[in-house]
Amino acid sequence: GLQKTALQVVKLHLGEAGETICNALIRRPSKTLKELHVDTSLPLGQLRNTLLVLIQHNLVTAVVEKKTRECRYDFDLQEAVLRLRYPKFSAHVRSIFNDDGEKIMEAVLDNGRATWEQIKSFCATVCPDVSEDKLIKVGDSLVHGKYLMRVLPTQDKAEMVTAQPKKPATGKGAAGKRKAAQEENERAAKVRRMEMGAAEEQEAAVYESITNDGVIWRYNPHAFMWDFRAL
Repeated sequence: GLQKTALQVVKLHLGEAGETICNALIRRPSKTLKELHVDTSLPLGQLRNTLLVLIQHNLVTAVVEKKTRECRYDFDLQEAVLRLRYPKFSAHVRSIFNDDGEKIMEAVLDNGRATWEQIKSFCATVCPDVSEDKLIKVGDSLVHGKYLMRVLPTQDKAEMVTAQPKKPATGKGAAGKRKAAQEENERAAKVRRMEMGAAEEQEAAVYESITNDGVIWRYNPHAFMWDFRAL
């Protein structure tokens, strides 16, 4: 079935330790590091490193719970099975964006997630005659065509300002009022910073480029599924 195929792919591509972790997450999803350590019997160092590799290749997701602040891990079956279609994805990109587009896509698929510097370094090795300007032009076309998308960092929602209840002031004097006013001002300032950050992200999206500083790229499976729907 699907689970067996997914585990075979993980073992083939990322080794037995990766398969062991993913198998444990299939049996009981949303496990903590401590629970995985018990269930897999892997050395803690190997467990941590393998989890990082699985996350890097988009096979495992990590989410921090609001209440307990524990990080829980889940295995993405569909993402594992889609790895069997990577050659088809690369060929599809080549049919649209030629060899340069294919090499950029291969750089991302090989790394799971990649910055522009990693993409550029990969392409310089496999196709040294291609200029950086041309790579940027083709890379931007892949981004604008939604074949590449940003990796969104896992955010700890536990610290969202809206989740912080107001504490009643214990003092009735001026000191208590000043403390309450200070806390309210800090909350308002945090909200403003969050809103400004969202506005900056929205503005940056208009000028999206593969060379944007600090951006990590991954392939977008939905773009390929959309193109393949009529095939």
